[in-house]
Amino acid sequence: MTDAIDWDAVYLRNHSSRLTRPTAWFESAIELVAAAEAIAPMVTAYWESMAVWQKDKSQIFNEHSGHHAFLMLYAFACENYCKGYLSTQLSADERDKLANLGTFPKSLQTHNLVRLASDVGFNSAGIEDEELLRRLTHAAVWAGRYPVATQFDAAVTEKFSDGRTYSLSYYAANDVNRVRDLAVRLRDHVGARSSYRVPRRVGA
Repeated sequence: MTDAIDWDAVYLRNHSSRLTRPTAWFESAIELVAAAEAIAPMVTAYWESMAVWQKDKSQIFNEHSGHHAFLMLYAFACENYCKGYLSTQLSADERDKLANLGTFPKSLQTHNLVRLASDVGFNSAGIEDEELLRRLTHAAVWAGRYPVATQFDAAVTEKFSDGRTYSLSYYAANDVNRVRDLAVRLRDHVGARSSYRVPRRVGA
C-alpha cells in the first residue's frame, strides 16, 4: 500500500516556489497591462467627449470613463514588476516562514508604489514620477474600485520628497500615456520582458 500524498506539503511547496519566481510576478504584470490596454480606448474616448462637451454644453460626454480602473490595473502591474524583483531578496526569516508556514512576506504586503519603486532602486524622473506613483497607489488601495477612500480622513494631499505638499485628487487625459511610459521604464529597470511567449531576439 502506497503512502498517502501530503497535499498540504505539495501546495505549500508550490506556493513558495511560485512566489519566489520573478517571472510569475512579471507574467501577472503583463496580463494586467493587457487588461488595462483593453479599456484604454474607452478612457481616450471619454476625454475626447469631454473636450467636445466643454466647447458645446448641448452635447453629452460619455457616461463611463474607465479612467480609475485603467489606473488601478496599471498600479497592480507596477506592483508586480517591483515585487517580482524583490521576491528574490526576501530576508532569511521571511523565507523560512514562507517555506514552512506559507506566510506571505511582509515586505511584499504593500500597495505603496513610492516605497516599492525605491526598494528596487528605480531612478524616477523626479516629482512628476513621484506624483504619479502616489496617485497609482491611491488607485490600487481604493480609487480604482470604491467611490470613497477606505478611511474618511484619507489625504487628498500628501507631502512629497521635496518637502512640499501636492494634491492627488485630479485626473487628466495625459494620464494614459504617462502611466504607460512609467510602467515601461519600471519594467525595463527590473529586467522584465514585454512578453514571455514571444522569443527574445538576439541582441534585443
